[in-house]
Amino acid sequence: MTDRHTSYAGSPLRYAGTDLDRAGVQRKDPQWIAAQFARSDTLLVPVWRNRNLVAGMQSNALSPTAVAHSRTLGEALIAAAVEPVFLGLRDALATFALDISASGEAHAELLGAGDQFVDLRVAGPLLNAGDAALCAYARGITYWRRHNRFCNECGHATRSEQGGHVRKCSSCEHVNFPRTDPAVIM
Repeated sequence: MTDRHTSYAGSPLRYAGTDLDRAGVQRKDPQWIAAQFARSDTLLVPVWRNRNLVAGMQSNALSPTAVAHSRTLGEALIAAAVEPVFLGLRDALATFALDISASGEAHAELLGAGDQFVDLRVAGPLLNAGDAALCAYARGITYWRRHNRFCNECGHATRSEQGGHVRKCSSCEHVNFPRTDPAVIM
């Protein structure tokens, strides 16, 4: 595994092969999340306007890979992100999704460091199942977070809890969880 380009072993089912431990118990502890995020070996998976950062798309590589930066290399990504979302642990390494959608296109290209932000519908079939699952997870959770900034009960602002997997209303305390959208082929 290299510092920037991480390949995840996974299931033969596309988008279902992530080997992340979601750490459901630990992510309820804000101090634990903060400590994991502060580690220099923490992995950061950037998402820009529902696009994932992929290496090897421009060079027509046979097997492009999802890009995950280490925290030490990802300081510019952290500065551009709204708030990190804890995805889970892989071999004891914390992995966070960073939504940098507020960045302009030129800034996103600089943050991509030569790699390319690509729609998952284009890159997904070319990625290995583990990378495709990681990208889908990061894209889905950042999309949900971005579209649930306000309470659907009273309209007040929500705050992130449990590493980004819960949105809680700042006024009425209503709790909102990410959607599960099953896909069925008939």
